[in-house]
Amino acid sequence: MNTMPARLATPALILAAALTGCSSPGAGTSAASPPAAAPPAASTDTASLSVQTVDPNTATTEELTAALASAGVDNPDRWAEEVQEYGPYTAENLEPTLTEELGKYGISQDQLSKVLSALKVE
Repeated sequence: MNTMPARLATPALILAAALTGCSSPGAGTSAASPPAAAPPAASTDTASLSVQTVDPNTATTEELTAALASAGVDNPDRWAEEVQEYGPYTAENLEPTLTEELGKYGISQDQLSKVLSALKVE
């Protein structure tokens, strides 16, 4: 038999219902609450990707090709050979020399930027 007086049973049930409601998922949120922020979308920007850099004066053709490929350069083997052809480079002449020389072959600004991002004169 229930030993709780009838006058206490109702408040106890109300309290139990209130506590149960507070522990449910989403309890305490209103319809006007903004949704939770979605995780950021994966970026396809190549600048955010890890690009291998090499010194164009000391790298082998294979190392240059791999670095250019990691930068997203189209036909990296072709451009690796062209980079080697116009060396040696200094930090000061790398960009202007390749801009001029690779420009003769019709390289796009996007591809040139990717080539340059993979090269660093040590």
